[in-house]
Amino acid sequence: MKATLVLKVHEGRPHVVDRLIDGEIDLVINTPLGRDPHADDTVIRSTALKFSVPVITTLSGALAAAEGIAALQEDRLEVRSLQELHRK
Repeated sequence: MKATLVLKVHEGRPHVVDRLIDGEIDLVINTPLGRDPHADDTVIRSTALKFSVPVITTLSGALAAAEGIAALQEDRLEVRSLQELHRK
């Protein structure tokens, strides 16, 4: 999976919202930290939603998504219920 670091809105242009609008982004991993990102987070999430781009906001979520994508690419994805997972 190819990943590219993209500027947040307050960091200059072209930033993530520009790239979302231009259709250049398929998945957003945005892990906010500190005070500045709050305004950026809102516009990033709303723009991603408008253009049907999934957004992940935690590192654990990003790791789970990466593992799922890898499983899909390796054709080893298996579906189990939560009850099955807890039994093991």
